[in-house]
Amino acid sequence: MKEASPNTLARALRRFFTDHLPRVRGASSHTIQSYRDAFVLLLRFVAARRRVPVSELDGSLDLHSHAELVARTDHMAVVDLQVQQLFALD
Repeated sequence: MKEASPNTLARALRRFFTDHLPRVRGASSHTIQSYRDAFVLLLRFVAARRRVPVSELDGSLDLHSHAELVARTDHMAVVDLQVQQLFALD
């Protein structure tokens, strides 16, 4: 039986975790694992809410391109940094 090829979203996520985060952003393995876990939870939530398997989310999300995925994640990182600075104990 032939294994199904990854959809556009899966390819973008794979490239994001294997290329962009470690090579471009210099993210640690712990950061990459945290981002991966967050995306797993997000995809499971969206799939459950839409009552479809995660593998069928490709056409229903706006995360189709590597650039879009990077832009959204960079935004999340900026917001996270701002929250950390807001609650930093000096």
